[in-house]
Amino acid sequence: MSTVNVTPYGEILLIGINRPKKRNCVNHETAKQLVSAFERFENYKEFKVAILYGEGGTFCAGYDLNQVAKGQFPPKEFLDKYRFMGPSLMRFSKPIIGAIEGYAVSCGLEISLMCDLRVVAKSAKFGIFCRRLGCPLLDGGTVRLPKLIGMSRAMDMILTGREVDAKTPSTGVWPIAWWRMVKP
Repeated sequence: MSTVNVTPYGEILLIGINRPKKRNCVNHETAKQLVSAFERFENYKEFKVAILYGEGGTFCAGYDLNQVAKGQFPPKEFLDKYRFMGPSLMRFSKPIIGAIEGYAVSCGLEISLMCDLRVVAKSAKFGIFCRRLGCPLLDGGTVRLPKLIGMSRAMDMILTGREVDAKTPSTGVWPIAWWRMVKP
């Protein structure tokens, strides 16, 4: 079974993380499939935009810590080039939209930050929950998050592990440029 669904839709490439029973936590196989999907997107001229989403009501709940607990890590060569989440540090010449519902937390938040735009459902919840366990951010989140929402707000999320939901922008606490609301 593929852990990433890749569906061409005209000039759009839909890329779906497909591990809903694991809340779309990314393991090494999923990371490899994500890299392959995004390389396809970047290398084929017919695709003008990619949409990254999660199957089953959750965008991505981070890296699969069960793999880590079992001592199963990606090969060093893969980590040197792509990191744990696969494409999160790749550079793209075309836009990527993150379609986010449910949780986008820890490394799942980091992979959402590689998107040029995040479109979220009202059910969306963002956070750096891995900090509660003492796990670091590894895929560019500490660089990208402050650029999007400012250093103070980013540090609040990074240091506290606080959850931010989709309703937060309407309170004026978070810049609306971080995401757009379109789906109930």
